[in-house]
Amino acid sequence: MLKSRILPIATCCLGIALLVTSSGWFGKSADSDDKAEAESEQTAALPASFFDDVEPPAAVVAPGQNGLRIGNRYAYLKTVEQRITQDQAVGATSGSSRLTIGLTLEVKDTVGNDELQVASSQQNAGDTLFNVRYQNVKLVQDIPGQEINYDSDQPNSPVPPQAEAYQGLPGHGFSFWLDKKNRLRNLVGFQDFLQSCLQNASPEQRTFVWNSLAGMTEEDYLANFIDDGMGLLPLDTIVRGKTWQRERKIHQPLPVNLQLTYTIDEVQESLVELAVGGTVTPQAAQELGDVQLQIVGGRISGRCTIDRHTGLPQNSRVEQVMQMVVHLPGGESIPQTKQTISQLTAVPESDDLREPLPYAGIEKESRLR
Repeated sequence: MLKSRILPIATCCLGIALLVTSSGWFGKSADSDDKAEAESEQTAALPASFFDDVEPPAAVVAPGQNGLRIGNRYAYLKTVEQRITQDQAVGATSGSSRLTIGLTLEVKDTVGNDELQVASSQQNAGDTLFNVRYQNVKLVQDIPGQEINYDSDQPNSPVPPQAEAYQGLPGHGFSFWLDKKNRLRNLVGFQDFLQSCLQNASPEQRTFVWNSLAGMTEEDYLANFIDDGMGLLPLDTIVRGKTWQRERKIHQPLPVNLQLTYTIDEVQESLVELAVGGTVTPQAAQELGDVQLQIVGGRISGRCTIDRHTGLPQNSRVEQVMQMVVHLPGGESIPQTKQTISQLTAVPESDDLREPLPYAGIEKESRLR
């Protein structure tokens, strides 16, 4: 039955790079014969005392970004929902998933105008250093024969093979520098972070993750592991109607080109709203075991709200829809559609982060069998 052959396009990681990538971080099916997987997010929680010791010094401000102060922390919930639907003679079959990750950003350092400080840090005046730290992960997957309900806050529960690469996230993170124009300058400690995440994963999962990350830039890593809104808005040119483009090339596990267009749609005193659009263009069909998966094409659409004083995303919702065809050994071709909705939501410190986010668009009750 093709029911067990719901194939993923999981490229990797978090993020609006969801634009294909946020399909779901490290996803790879535990059963290579099933080749099934769709990943997802469901709720994250920060300890009640997480912010108790944070009293940011009011006098230290990041140059060029007057809303950022050393010691400030920003909490987020990232949710990625997926559904893969395929048409068969006996009717439509689908599998869905939801992945939720809780994370925080902290402003750790800034580079002032002192030339000696700039030279010693090898950064430029106006640069700001952020630390990202992951708090917890929840993964719910509803694929016939591969139901999963994983919660990192319940460490005594068995860890499904599909969640092995996620169990190393809580408590780990990396750092990155943004310049005074809100552009990424460089990542710090990213390779060590990946090693920590994958220390308990199987050799097969580790190999899959490293192959998926091959050929990506540091901008891709930041978009995938946090959100595409990080470093997205050029703070020096906030003009309504301004449009710019970015192109991304995904090499593993399936090669595609992403052409993304961003437009400043609305400018308010404290917020800027961007419209996101784009296309997914295949490079070549791929052999996956005894089947061939061909990506026909796809579209990307969504919106992202960014704090114009800090340059940090406040809310984003981006949808990607891809059309595919699975070619079976006997010559049969099965159309497939993959829908991915990625959300990033800034969460006030006073909120109960154990409360799940509402579904972004793939309703649990509408899952087909």
